[in-house]
Amino acid sequence: MDKKNIQESMVKKGGRNPKPSTPKPENIIPPSQKFIKKRKNMKVKFDYPPLEYFKIYKDSQDLEFGTQEAACFDIAAYLKLGEEKPSIIEGYNKYNEKIEKSIICDYAHIYSENKENGYICIEPKERLLIPSGLILNIPIGYSVRTHPRSSTGYKIGLHHPHDQGIVDADYYHQLFLLFYNMTEVEVRICHNQRIVQSEMIKKPIYEIKETKTQPSQKTDRIGGIGSTGIS
Repeated sequence: MDKKNIQESMVKKGGRNPKPSTPKPENIIPPSQKFIKKRKNMKVKFDYPPLEYFKIYKDSQDLEFGTQEAACFDIAAYLKLGEEKPSIIEGYNKYNEKIEKSIICDYAHIYSENKENGYICIEPKERLLIPSGLILNIPIGYSVRTHPRSSTGYKIGLHHPHDQGIVDADYYHQLFLLFYNMTEVEVRICHNQRIVQSEMIKKPIYEIKETKTQPSQKTDRIGGIGSTGIS
């Protein structure tokens, strides 16, 4: 028996494992999607009640954690054109004058293959409210905090002016995200582009009351703002 026949015989008898086939690209599931699918099917003891979200539009982007240890979930911009879709974006220009800007249709398919997927241009020093296409149903006793994604500020030069946006449990309208262009050039935000990362936080219960006694020194700090130095 020649070498080829010996190898074929060993494979049939289970003596040697055949070389695994390489999966086609369309069948490869990204690590983040694998985890999301696994987490939905496994039993997990959660620390908080569920955060629910309502899609104003059927194709609004779902809220998902990007990786297994992601502390926050991502929220994307909703800038799609069509009937009963948002077409005007409100904001303020560098002169602090209120402005309205139209969502631009991507006819040339530069940013998307779907011509209904639009984008908005933020001029230098402009501030715009970007729609998410979602309404959050936050449990009583909790709030949602929005934070800038590292790539949003570092790579494209957009600043989330609040640094940390706060969404209260009794807010029941569409979630809008405020952005400021801190560069000297036009910056674009496209439909379904992830623009902030968010988390649900438990609300601490405490009392606020007036005191008739002026606060005094509690530690070795003796100065006010900036007294501890800059280094």
